[in-house]
Amino acid sequence: MAKPEDHETTIPIIEEVATVSTREVETDRLRVRTIVEERATDVVAQLAKQELLVERRTVEREVTEAPQPYKEGDMLIVPIVEERLVVEKKLFVTEELMVRRVARTEEVHVPATLRSMRAIVEREGDLSHDRRDVHARSE
Repeated sequence: MAKPEDHETTIPIIEEVATVSTREVETDRLRVRTIVEERATDVVAQLAKQELLVERRTVEREVTEAPQPYKEGDMLIVPIVEERLVVEKKLFVTEELMVRRVARTEEVHVPATLRSMRAIVEREGDLSHDRRDVHARSE
């Protein structure tokens, strides 16, 4: 008599496994180029300079020795002396130079050429449409 173990049936269990992979596909292409543009312009700058203003003043004052230069406010006074022949020698201040420093600013225009760079981006066709069409055809 047949044993129940002799009539065993094996049923295989199958399981599907999904795998996902990626690949690089060119969808678009750009070309970037630069252009240097020049434009003429005036550059405005403030320049400072100082001038010396000299004013002469007649004095005709007798002195016993030559006086030293001295300051009076913002002025430097420089005595000018001469000897005069008299029955006796006397020293006279004949003139004084009054020197004052004056600061001024003036606006100057300097011609200059300035350059700037500009980027131009151009698309070389939209390849994403081609990829979709090829993909649709392969399905």
